[in-house]
Amino acid sequence: MSDIQSEALETLCGLQERLTAFPRMHGKYMLDLTSIAEWRRADMGEEEMLDRLFNLWGEHETLSVYLEKMPPIASQGQVAAGWVECAVNPSDAREFLRQSLIGGGSVGHTVETVPAHIAEEMVTDFFGLFEQPTAYSGLGWSDPKYVFENGVVILDEKMAGMFLVIESD
Repeated sequence: MSDIQSEALETLCGLQERLTAFPRMHGKYMLDLTSIAEWRRADMGEEEMLDRLFNLWGEHETLSVYLEKMPPIASQGQVAAGWVECAVNPSDAREFLRQSLIGGGSVGHTVETVPAHIAEEMVTDFFGLFEQPTAYSGLGWSDPKYVFENGVVILDEKMAGMFLVIESD
């Protein structure tokens, strides 16, 4: 994280602190930043960067046990899709993250977890860390014992960030 500016780290810490006021009943948040400037300088492709980020952020122990018990079903002759297949429009990703933080009826809950105005502030703060972001959603990086993984992974020229809302019912 040495390439990450102190203002970005302060924003990350502020977001982490604010999230403690809004615990998920049956879940958690995953929030982190890392520098990818060196990877960009090496002309690394986004698929390889996402592989490396998965190795950094993915919840491996549980995922490997899950994949052993429930291997993916591949159609004959079909090549598995890569991470880049999960790319989403950044403005859609903003709204998806906002709704994920709020919870409530849009995700099948009876009450909101994070008030809408606070969720909007958090999303604005998180996305404000990135210039010309590429957004990804639905990567499946969390522990598979949880039913839902909502949120985003963001890449720009210098940093990658993850803000996921992980839940079960």
